Parts: sequence; C-alpha cells; structure tokens
Amino acid sequence: MRSPAPPCHSSCRQLIRAFVNARAEFTARWREALDDMRRGVRVCFPEGGWWPYDCHEVEPRQQV
Repeated sequence: MRSPAPPCHSSCRQLIRAFVNARAEFTARWREALDDMRRGVRVCFPEGGWWPYDCHEVEPRQQV
C-alpha cells in the first residue's frame, strides 16, 4: 500500500513544519478574503495567491 504524498519535499522536520505552518496561514487569509468578497466587501487577496474566477477589482481591505 502506498503512503500519502509528503506535504513538501524535504527530509528536515523543521522545514516541513515551517512549510505546513506557512501554508495554513496563507490558506486562512485567502479564505477570509474570499468570505469578505462574498459579503460584498472589497478585498485584497494575499500576495502570491490567486483571485477567484471573474474577480477583476482588488483594493485595500475596508472595515465592515
């Protein structure tokens, strides 16, 4: 039976942990921005991220 794919290609536990933490933080910020966008708040998705389909305007976040 095959084992699941590793979270990243490194044998160093510290690097793997750092990668997993960074990915979790990025994902949380992206999901938060997506939720804000769905509520009608103008948002800025995290740097290095992608915009959802048909999202053309990206501006600094506004307080609700």
